[in-house]
Amino acid sequence: MDLGDLPPQFRPPLRALATVIRNREPAVMAQVEKLRVENPDLSPEELSKRLIRKTRVRVAATGAASGAAAIAPGIGTVIALGTVTGQGLYAMEQEA
Repeated sequence: MDLGDLPPQFRPPLRALATVIRNREPAVMAQVEKLRVENPDLSPEELSKRLIRKTRVRVAATGAASGAAAIAPGIGTVIALGTVTGQGLYAMEQEA
């Protein structure tokens, strides 16, 4: 996706999120490898389910905060954009 096609207010948070995803990839891969070593008998599907389960509650809580902020008209939308970006960054950071 070309960020130039998006409204200007969406570009900085999406750039930040893309950067975090690129920078966190080695840490996420290390987390997967650690889980593999700790559970050598699990299939790739079982490993992925375990990782998803581990992350689900944490991400759901930050998602609830994003949704709650969006309830307020006007400023709530701006706050929601910030919390959505924060949610993505938080989720990526927690996987490291």
